[in-house]
Amino acid sequence: MPKPPVIKTRAQLKIEQEEKEQAELIPFSLKDEFDLGTYSGRFYQQLSRNNPRNFFYTNKEIADAQVVMFKYKTREEVANNLGQKVRMKAEEIELVKRADKITGGAVHPDTQELIPIYMRLSGFVVFNTPLVLITLFTRNQTPIFNAGMQWINQTYNAAMNYGNRNVSSTLST
Repeated sequence: MPKPPVIKTRAQLKIEQEEKEQAELIPFSLKDEFDLGTYSGRFYQQLSRNNPRNFFYTNKEIADAQVVMFKYKTREEVANNLGQKVRMKAEEIELVKRADKITGGAVHPDTQELIPIYMRLSGFVVFNTPLVLITLFTRNQTPIFNAGMQWINQTYNAAMNYGNRNVSSTLST
């Protein structure tokens, strides 16, 4: 005679579901994405954050990415206090990586304020290239024209430096 099927309680089913969900979670840390101890790791991290394609994100997308990063950093802090790593689903990991790339180039790391679009490193090529091309390829340049274009270019470079400054430094401007 066949055995009757095992009947599980709701509590047992819930426990099994939670165990299944826990098995799907992957330990994750943004610090592990690039090896910041090497030049190439730091280079690729900056390249991902300052990619010219990041110039086209809207303020709403940047704000949404800030929320994702705030939640991730909160989870990471809690996990660190417990001596563990953050465990996430693969979809969540991709979302956090994308949010890190968006906020890394558009949000100032010290003040957490949005960097104006013309001061972002991802916008440097878009805004500075026309200035350089005008300076180099304009015919019949005069000394006044050259001085004016150099002044405009240096003013833009100073604005870039100001927008991406180290606010936490104890040195004054």
